Amino acid sequence: MKELTNTITQGDCLDLIKQIPDSSIDSIITDPPYLYLKNQKLDRPFDEQQFFGEAKRVLKKDGFIVLFGRGTSFYRWNTRLADLGFTFKEEIIWNKVYNSSPLMAMSRVHETLKKEYQTSFFYEKY
Repeated sequence: MKELTNTITQGDCLDLIKQIPDSSIDSIITDPPYLYLKNQKLDRPFDEQQFFGEAKRVLKKDGFIVLFGRGTSFYRWNTRLADLGFTFKEEIIWNKVYNSSPLMAMSRVHETLKKEYQTSFFYEKY
C-alpha cells in the first residue's frame, strides 16, 4: 500500500485495512453499521469481529478508536472491544444543530438525547 500520511482512501474497509502495516495508525474514527436498523438504507451486513480485530492490529500502542453509535450497537461493540483489550475512555456528545444526512431530509431522529446530538465512544488500545 502507498504512503498513507494525510491520505483519505475510499473502498471497503475490511479489504483496505488488511493492507495497512501492523501498529502504524494513531487513530481510527468510524461510524460502522449499527446492525439493528432493519430495512434502512443506512445499515448493511458488516463483520464487526473482523473489523475490530484488524483495528487492534493496525493501531499503535496507545492508539485509539472513536465509534459513532448508540443503543444496542454500543453495548455490543463495548463487549467486543473489551475482549480485544481496549479500554473504554469517554463518551463524547456532538452538538449537531444542523442535519448531516442526505438520506434524512428532515432530521436525524435516531440520535441519542435529542435530534441535535449524536454520541460517540472513545476507546484506547493498551
